[in-house]
Amino acid sequence: MTAPAIPQAPPLAEYAALHVELLQHFQVTSDGLSLALGRSGERLVAYLALEDRSLARDHIAGALWLDTSQVRAAANLRRALSLARRRAPGLIRSTAHRLSLASGVGVDVRAQRRLTEAIISGERATVNAGELRLLRGDLLPDWDEPWLVASRQELRQLRLISLEAVAAAHLGEGRPASALAVALRVACEEPLRESAHRLVVEAHLAQGNWAEAARHYMSYRTLLWTELGLRPGSGMEGLMMPVLNDSFLTT
Repeated sequence: MTAPAIPQAPPLAEYAALHVELLQHFQVTSDGLSLALGRSGERLVAYLALEDRSLARDHIAGALWLDTSQVRAAANLRRALSLARRRAPGLIRSTAHRLSLASGVGVDVRAQRRLTEAIISGERATVNAGELRLLRGDLLPDWDEPWLVASRQELRQLRLISLEAVAAAHLGEGRPASALAVALRVACEEPLRESAHRLVVEAHLAQGNWAEAARHYMSYRTLLWTELGLRPGSGMEGLMMPVLNDSFLTT
């Protein structure tokens, strides 16, 4: 009697589709189902996803466990890798000395980077609803890992610049309501960001809502003076000249 064949692990391409989310929150999904990796597994996957390249194990251990010895950090890395392998097979590609995310794993931050680069370069002028969701929310805002700080700041600025570019494109296409919705999001996230407030005012004026434009301008002007002792720039005040008299703008 022939012994039954022992099932073999499927090749990487046959694993369920894996996706890593780092915007607003951390999550790994397989065909839409969330996978629990534990805190150490999450940190490892987030680091690999953000770096987006093959890295030496010693480098990863040193970055993730700064305050421990090299031996302890290496042990922590082995445990995190073992946990991630068990709970998300096929997610991490490993060799004796290097780790990376497996090819084909989707990462929302990578998609966001591609989108912001296309918008800022002028290759794209507008985005659809699904793409707009990529421009909402910061990189793991509830995490306090030191290795996240620089990337979080960079991605935030690229995201806000891109949203402003989308709002400006909507204005240029004669879609002030859409421009207003996008510009207001940026202004709410960064209350002192004049470029966003200027777009809000432009959108109100394009709709003929002069009172709304004046109300928003005066609110921003007051906030800027209260917080920083500054006045709006000449571009902002130039927009308001047809609405408010010169004596108000110079007081």
